[in-house]
Amino acid sequence: MSESGKINEPGVLQSNGSVSLWSRGGTARRKAGQLIRVAVAALLLWLIAWRVDWVEFGTVLSNASLPWLFAVLAASAVDRLWMAGKWHYLIRRLGVTVRFIETLYVYYVGILVGMAAQWGLSGDITRAVRLARLTRQHKKVVVSVLLEKVAGFAASGVVAIGAAVLLNGIHSFAAPSLLMVFAVLAIIAFPLIPLIILSPVTARLLNSISARISSKFDLESARFETDGPQLKRGAMVFFFLTLGEQAMPVVTLFMVQLGLGIETGILQTAAVIPIITFLSRLPISVEGLGVYEGLTVLLFGLMGMSAAEALALAITSRAVGLVSVLLGAGVCLVVKRYKGVAGDEAVDPLNG
Repeated sequence: MSESGKINEPGVLQSNGSVSLWSRGGTARRKAGQLIRVAVAALLLWLIAWRVDWVEFGTVLSNASLPWLFAVLAASAVDRLWMAGKWHYLIRRLGVTVRFIETLYVYYVGILVGMAAQWGLSGDITRAVRLARLTRQHKKVVVSVLLEKVAGFAASGVVAIGAAVLLNGIHSFAAPSLLMVFAVLAIIAFPLIPLIILSPVTARLLNSISARISSKFDLESARFETDGPQLKRGAMVFFFLTLGEQAMPVVTLFMVQLGLGIETGILQTAAVIPIITFLSRLPISVEGLGVYEGLTVLLFGLMGMSAAEALALAITSRAVGLVSVLLGAGVCLVVKRYKGVAGDEAVDPLNG
C-alpha cells in the first residue's frame, strides 16, 4: 500500500521510487512459495548438521590457507567478469549500444537485488529494467536476459549429464551405454538450442513475454526480429561461451579444496560439481541453500570426503563467492561514481 493509502498497482512506478511487482494475490502466493523454500532449506540444513562432526569441521576451517583462498577470490572475480562479459556480448549482438562498465554495473546490481530478495528472478528483472531504461532499447534487453537464462540452464544441464557419465565411470551406478546415449544426445542438441530459440515461433513467444514485461514496467516496446545470419552466429558463440563458463565452478571448488587441504582430485571434482550446480539452480529452496550443501556432502562423500570436510568446502565456497560479489559491486560503484556511468535514473523492480 502506498503512503497515500491507495493500493499499489502491479508494475506501476510508485511515489516512493519503487515499482510494485505484484498484486495482493500475487504477493500472497509469492510469500507462500518463499516460506516453503525457506522451510525446505531449513530442513536440509538440519539434516546436514545432524551428520557433521563439528569438531572436525572447525579443524578443517582452522587449517585453511589464506593465499589459496585469495586465489579462489580472484578466480571467482574472473568468473563474474566472464558472465557479465558474455551477457554484454549478446546485448551488443542484438544491436544494443552500451558500454561494458555499464553492463557490469547493472549485472552486479541484479546479483545484489536477487540476494537481498532471496529470489533470483528479482535480480534478473532488475537487470532487464535497469539496462532497458538506460539504453532505451527495451525489447532487445529483455530478450537478452531471457536468452541468457535459457542458455545458462541448458549449458548447465548438458555439462551435468557429462558429469553424470564421468561419475558413473568412477562408481558404476548404471549401465555406461545408457548414460553415454544421453550424453551424446545432449551434446548434439546443445548447438541447436540457439537456432531453436531464434526461430520465428520462439521469437513470437519471446516478443509476447517481452511485451508483457515492458507493459508491466511502463517500458516502450518494439518488435524483436531474429532474422539474419549475423545474429544467429552471435547466438551460437554466446551459447558456447556459456558452455565454457560451466568449467569455472569446477576450477574454483578444486582451488578451495587445495586451500582447505582436503583435495580429492580434479577428475573427481569435475564428476560432481556440474551436477551440484545444475540441481542447485532448481527453485526448491532459497538460492539453493541446503540443496548445494547437501549435494556437496552426499556426492563428495562418494569420493571419500567426510561430511565435515564437504560442508566446510561448501560453506567456504559460498563465503568466497559472496565476498567476490560484494567487492565487485563495490568496485563498480566507485567506477560508476567517478567515471560517470549512467543508471541512477533506473528503478529496481521491488517494493520499497
